[in-house]
Amino acid sequence: MKKFLTIIAAVAALGAQAQTMNVNTSSVTYAFNEAQTGTMTFTDGKQLTVQGKTFTISDIESIDFATETIADNTVAVAYNGTSAAVVVAGNLAQYATVSVSGADVSIVMDEALEEEVTYTLSGTSTDGSFYMDGEYKASVVLNGLSLANADGAAIDIRDGKRIDIDVEGTNTLSDGAGDQKACFNVQGHAEFSGSGTLTITGNYKHGYRSHEYTTLKKSFTGSFIVNGAPSDGLHIEQYFKMNGGTLTVSGVSGDGIDVAITDDATDEDNGQIFINDGTINVSVTAQGVKGIKCDSTLTMTGGNVTVTSSGSAYYDSDEADISSCSAVKPGTDFLLSGGTMTLTNTGSGGKGLNVGGNATVSGGTIYVTTIGSVFEYGDDDTKAQAFKADGNITISGGEAYVCAGPDSKAFKTDNTFAINGGKIMGVGSKKSEPTSYTQEYSTYKGVSVSGGQTLSYDGVSYTVPSIYSMSSAKILVSGGE
Repeated sequence: MKKFLTIIAAVAALGAQAQTMNVNTSSVTYAFNEAQTGTMTFTDGKQLTVQGKTFTISDIESIDFATETIADNTVAVAYNGTSAAVVVAGNLAQYATVSVSGADVSIVMDEALEEEVTYTLSGTSTDGSFYMDGEYKASVVLNGLSLANADGAAIDIRDGKRIDIDVEGTNTLSDGAGDQKACFNVQGHAEFSGSGTLTITGNYKHGYRSHEYTTLKKSFTGSFIVNGAPSDGLHIEQYFKMNGGTLTVSGVSGDGIDVAITDDATDEDNGQIFINDGTINVSVTAQGVKGIKCDSTLTMTGGNVTVTSSGSAYYDSDEADISSCSAVKPGTDFLLSGGTMTLTNTGSGGKGLNVGGNATVSGGTIYVTTIGSVFEYGDDDTKAQAFKADGNITISGGEAYVCAGPDSKAFKTDNTFAINGGKIMGVGSKKSEPTSYTQEYSTYKGVSVSGGQTLSYDGVSYTVPSIYSMSSAKILVSGGE
């Protein structure tokens, strides 16, 4: 009864200057705009209803008033060590189910809410997490967040709609053993913007994962870093678009970036990667993994990509299959029409660019280097090819500088290899020669090549990487002045 009377007195004291009434429970504050509260009702001295939200009196710790207003459709989560404080805008109160246990925060929005909510996460916790679900698109602002979870995902967004993620300040995430799919998991499709830094350390499975597409937008000018994961750095379904910012992946045991086709094969741009701007740096070292992998086409029209893959090939006797360590391995076609792509593979039998379909270069600049030796397994072997396609290779523009490992070709295909334009220099121990061409070419043999040497033939010059050497190389050149 004493608490009931105290609450009545507090409500009655709501003055003309007050803008917000804060109803404080243990870890959650519901901030009601005074102009929106309307009639507040008490039921049997046990319940208080404000703006559609019913509180049990015993759950209310206090009510206070403030002159500042809280924007509608916003939720703020501030982490502080082993605890977290949540502030929910009053217009959301009746739709939000909020649970706080220590620094583990769960917020579920009722399906009746058909408005976008903005969640702002800040502060630090070494044993906390953020879980969110809903039926409508949402925004998540990471604003100076340092969040580690010892027994699950750091951030798990189960809302299957579009999720805008604004990265501001310096943000770090790490996870622990659990049943999560990734340290940072998004069930819907994610679009990143902002000028801050996000660093993810995955300790259980993937570093970052989205069930639908992920885009780093032009308005993303910051850095997205995955510095470790026992599986893929980024595991994305449907498609991935790189339109801005810097993406860096290292220290992973799976693929650097893996884009898979969804269960619905009719989904837009399914299994594809688009690189239009920004910078991608991927370094992988584990056996049989790919720096960048997609189940369908890879299209590059701008930006800069550097992939270092130093794991060797491996043989799986159970599946009777050979898997090479590939820097980029699309499942079907590969198209390069702009930008710069640099690929290096130092593993035995590894491939620099391994394309499951057609490879087409119409613009941009591509550098591929493999130095690994032949990988032998039983009576079979696989070679360290530099630019390999199961379909056709067609170069009609741009520049391609390719160095292949021992007993290998710079350009390898069992189908058509066409040179119709562009500037090309291919170096390998075996001869590469087009099967179709509208642009003249030349070949040279018996050339001694050492690391850092500049090769100049027919108006085309290329300085080979310091790690590459070939005592008796065969060189293909086309497109000089």
